Amino acid sequence: MTYRFGIQPTPIGTVTDVGGAQSTDANTGVRFLVTLNPVGANTLENPTNLQEGQTYTWQLMQDSSTPVDITFGSNFYFPGGTTPTITQTTSAVDIVRATALDDGTGVKLYCEFEADVKAASSVFENDYSVLFDNATGTMSEYLVAGSGSDVDFDGASDVSISVWVRPKSGGTGMTRWILSKMPAARTGYEVWVTSAGRVDIRFQDSGGTYRWIYQSSAGEYLADDAWAHLAIVWDATAETLTLYKNGSVSSTTAVGTGAVGSLSNSEALTIGRSTRYSTTSNYFYGDIDELSFWGKALPSSEVTEIFNNGVAGNLSTHTATGDLTNWYRMGDDASDDLTGGTGQVTDVIGSANLTPQGTSAADKVSQTPVVYVAPWVAGEIGNFGLEFDGNDYVDLPTASVGSSPTSGTMACWVYPHAYAGYEMFFSQGKPTGTTDYLYWSMNASPAKRQRFVFKFGGSQTTWTSSTALTLNQWQHIAVTCDGSSIKFYHNGSEDTTTGSGASWFGDLASGSTKTVMGALWYNGTEAYEFDGVLDEFAIWDTALSLSDIQDLYNKAKAPTDISSSNLQSYYNMEDGSGSTTLADRSGNGNNGTLQFP
Repeated sequence: MTYRFGIQPTPIGTVTDVGGAQSTDANTGVRFLVTLNPVGANTLENPTNLQEGQTYTWQLMQDSSTPVDITFGSNFYFPGGTTPTITQTTSAVDIVRATALDDGTGVKLYCEFEADVKAASSVFENDYSVLFDNATGTMSEYLVAGSGSDVDFDGASDVSISVWVRPKSGGTGMTRWILSKMPAARTGYEVWVTSAGRVDIRFQDSGGTYRWIYQSSAGEYLADDAWAHLAIVWDATAETLTLYKNGSVSSTTAVGTGAVGSLSNSEALTIGRSTRYSTTSNYFYGDIDELSFWGKALPSSEVTEIFNNGVAGNLSTHTATGDLTNWYRMGDDASDDLTGGTGQVTDVIGSANLTPQGTSAADKVSQTPVVYVAPWVAGEIGNFGLEFDGNDYVDLPTASVGSSPTSGTMACWVYPHAYAGYEMFFSQGKPTGTTDYLYWSMNASPAKRQRFVFKFGGSQTTWTSSTALTLNQWQHIAVTCDGSSIKFYHNGSEDTTTGSGASWFGDLASGSTKTVMGALWYNGTEAYEFDGVLDEFAIWDTALSLSDIQDLYNKAKAPTDISSSNLQSYYNMEDGSGSTTLADRSGNGNNGTLQFP
């Protein structure tokens, strides 16, 4: 019997439940989903048709109402001889991984147990990727599946591949192979990036029938030194290949007709090198992360879910996690070891582990996927900041400043690009008319200083800081009002304290107001839009102390850790690429809506 790991005609094996007796036929697969029976006692019985040396996985799933226990057959052997207790909470998922070995008395299953994987995955960390440093000289860095650990496609079943890649510049003339399972005879599948950055995918059967698609618009090619998410979807019924880049369908040219048969071959799945060509120009140069295979044709909504607004997310909580057949964390699994020849990059779902070739521990790098799609750019804290181009603003609820406060604080990180007079950070004003507004901005004169203005009933009061902001540089700024005076802060230091007569949002006349970030709302429209990046924007209804401001500047505390009962809104700008909502992380629900034409 030849086993195929991962995606195959029946990637998930058969488990028969008879009154809680869970019977596994190992002839049907190597990965098994066991839905525990809430009625009666459950037993995971000794599997039939085990193959020595094979690794199997059981996913034990509690139902949503009645958790139960399970006992294991006598052939399941756990470390120390102690059988684990499974997680008995609703909807919990435990994992049993076992290798079948003959101990002289018959084939036994030597097991590892992982409890409550859904709960453990609630805090998801992605800290590493694998660098394939195949730029010049002898190119030898790649990952290869072990003998018999193939991720085969039969052509008749739907499959999908998801991967994050960051091709690097400097590999002149290289055709950079992301993955390949195709011998010289050209039966199998492969994904590569041309030297120009074009993504190509080829599926071909033993009779020479194939589907080959490649990006048809140069504007969609991959840029060097920038992360991109790719998803390749094979719909076997429609006989179509679809490429997604960064969560959206990429325009492609398709070549090939006819019904594609089996793509199965004896070549080992290889990451970072072509298995069809042996020349050194066909290695990958760059970073690869979070590679996964799925036993279905992922719809666009589920591809978008993987893209996760530009940040690699937790696939174990994905809508289609039951169809996930192979997942390589590329350095983030505890067992991942990039030592060439002896290490391992673990398949955390299936059993098709990869062996590194030519790599070392130095190739496990802290370069992880973030895709920036305007207006989301690199921020000062976390992954993202929000970039305003002088024609944008964010619509915010009036409640984002609190309930008619007469004192308060606004603080943020700011990276101003340009200066064309008044550059607004935040304002609140009447929907129509030219009276009654309050704003915080970069000043026109004296140039580039912080400016806080209150206007009511035709009378305007202005407060100005002493320190000018620097263009094209991150800096932390804040303004506070204690009901009598205004204070400005710049990079953790008190800048200016003004005298009496201070006003805050609660001093605006009653009635409807318009609240925006990045512009002044003036006479029914926006004006003086900001040109630059904002990050970590927070508003309190109390005047913070100098030590509080210093904690923000030194990144010692998040806004939620400072006078949290007075925190009215907090926008950390981590919504990410594709989002049109600016989420309030204070817990008060004051979400904003991007108005970015």
